Amino acid sequence: MNTEINCKYNDLLVSIIENLKNEEVDRRLESFVHEMIEFCSSDSRIFTIYRILKEIEVDIALKKKSLDPSMAGILEKICSYINTEVEIALFKLNQPTLIDIENNMKADIPPLLKWTDDKVALVELIYAITKSVNNGKGSAKKIVACFEFIFQINLGNFYDTLSAINDRKTNITRYLDSLPKNLLDTLNKLNE
Repeated sequence: MNTEINCKYNDLLVSIIENLKNEEVDRRLESFVHEMIEFCSSDSRIFTIYRILKEIEVDIALKKKSLDPSMAGILEKICSYINTEVEIALFKLNQPTLIDIENNMKADIPPLLKWTDDKVALVELIYAITKSVNNGKGSAKKIVACFEFIFQINLGNFYDTLSAINDRKTNITRYLDSLPKNLLDTLNKLNE
């Protein structure tokens, strides 16, 4: 296993096992994810990448059984990041020409973002854009996984959240209704 990824993963496990403060766990999670993405993006040895990711996945599955159930959320988050990279690796295996293209691109990895609004708002947004993803054929589960990764959030059972949105008596699209005003405010600042 790549030593840097292994170190970051072990640091993260230590912070989870020792019940360190959320800020420290988040910092170590971000460091691990950044290192994992960097390694997966820079290494053209697809089989090695795939093997490493699967080893971490198996380790997490084994650790889940022995850790406090309250730690399951962070392990699920790690698994969602790994699943994204595994899907990319599998895609590259099916499209080998992409490996060379990616190796020739020297794009910086953007910093991870955090969703700071309500989880319900993000679920509302995700379901609003599903017809705009993969020609309307993008599954909500995959879109949720991408947003969880991008925004460093665990949306839990998003189907239940959608049901709660549907059960609203008034203003069903509460978050979406706020978006035009946000855009107009931004445009007005540009015009000042």
